[in-house]
Amino acid sequence: MEDDAALIIALTMMFAVIPLSGGLALWLILRARRKSDAPPSREMDGTVTFPVRGLLRGGRFLGYSKNNLSARFAVAPDGLRFKIFRFDHWPFAEIAQVDAPWNPFSTRIAFHARSGATLFVDVAGEARGRELLRLLPAGLVLTPRALALRDSGP
Repeated sequence: MEDDAALIIALTMMFAVIPLSGGLALWLILRARRKSDAPPSREMDGTVTFPVRGLLRGGRFLGYSKNNLSARFAVAPDGLRFKIFRFDHWPFAEIAQVDAPWNPFSTRIAFHARSGATLFVDVAGEARGRELLRLLPAGLVLTPRALALRDSGP
């Protein structure tokens, strides 16, 4: 009798729970991809809300925070605004360098703060990365890789 209950639970997991949870994960990923492919939007104050595929914030001592489902990112006249767990703001004066490190899965733009923290912004392709880099003020220091991405293409 107990073996029958264990078999029913195992079969239910195999044929119902695992495919349904996999389907839910796939739906969430596709929904996030669709949102990240939307064009950037401009607000009245000059802020450009930029759709992203994910945000990753790393600190000096190997700690990091990541958000791929409800990430928010905007380039405002006074700095970067983003949401990983809570909304945060980095003034442009606090950004030491902007990089475009190689990533095999997406186009990634890295903002290195003077405090040692780094914000990685994953966007939907090189064209979006180029667009993001062109939104930044001219005074920011861009690495050769970021300059090459910004200046390539139309």
